[in-house]
Amino acid sequence: MLEWLQRSGAASERKLRLFACACCRRVHHLLSEPWSREAIDVAERLADGLAAEQERETAWDESMRDIEAADMALDGELVWFARLTAHNALAGSAVRAAQLAASTVCRSVSDLSEASQAALLRDIVGNPFQAIPAASNWLTATVVNLTKTIYDNRAFDRLPELANALEQAGCTNHEILDHCRQPSPHVRGCWVVDLVLVQHP
Repeated sequence: MLEWLQRSGAASERKLRLFACACCRRVHHLLSEPWSREAIDVAERLADGLAAEQERETAWDESMRDIEAADMALDGELVWFARLTAHNALAGSAVRAAQLAASTVCRSVSDLSEASQAALLRDIVGNPFQAIPAASNWLTATVVNLTKTIYDNRAFDRLPELANALEQAGCTNHEILDHCRQPSPHVRGCWVVDLVLVQHP
């Protein structure tokens, strides 16, 4: 599915990398080492063009050394695979990062279902068969500022607030409004948030 999304152009490298990061966020509570959390931060900044390739390579090498030095029996399998998931988000190819992180996160979350992973991917990609444009009149200062706050602070609990602001600005698209009012998962790369930010970066 991930390969198809990339080949078809339905998911950019940025979105695929952010999906890998979203997999990491599922196990963030298991990561106590600064390097593992830094790996996720580097991967997110890489997705947004804010980290250079050299920074990715350095973080990749450092995280690999720490994983190789770790003792799975001592730390526990769930923690070890959580670390590996953070490392995998830094893979050189975005589609490879998405594939590897999606695979290893399942070893850290025992009850993680395919449906749950698919829901995470849908939050990022939306409907790949039907693009939904944003009308310029929706992009009020309130909508844009709130959307930027949601993205920068990962304040996805405020998406219902964004739905209200969009509605007040004249948005009547039920897919957009319903998505904002749905419960989690919502992550960086959320297609509604991106819809606003792409139109008004």
